[in-house]
Amino acid sequence: MKILNIDEGCDEENIMEWLNCDSEDSGFQILTDEEIIENLNSNEREDEEGTETGDVCQVPSHAEAFEALDVAFKWFERQDESDPIQLLQLKRIRDLAARKRCDSLRQKSITSYFQLKF
Repeated sequence: MKILNIDEGCDEENIMEWLNCDSEDSGFQILTDEEIIENLNSNEREDEEGTETGDVCQVPSHAEAFEALDVAFKWFERQDESDPIQLLQLKRIRDLAARKRCDSLRQKSITSYFQLKF
């Protein structure tokens, strides 16, 4: 059994290039506290501006959620990485969407709109 040395075929220049390969990638730079605060403040300003212009995140309906979760369940069920606990959790979420979908389709009685609060 041959043991390879870690430096075989590598010189100092190759090692430095490997260590510094992410230095110019903005996603992997280490930010200072001030930069983090500035990013958070700019994101908050963008969120406030988006709300003022009427950009509202549309919440999917119960039926849409059920359909999406059903597809996700069928897909995940056939994956090698799936395990019974995760499948059960996904099924419970899908079943919750199904119950809410059925509840929203059921006609409510007139008295359900008049609840007395004391």
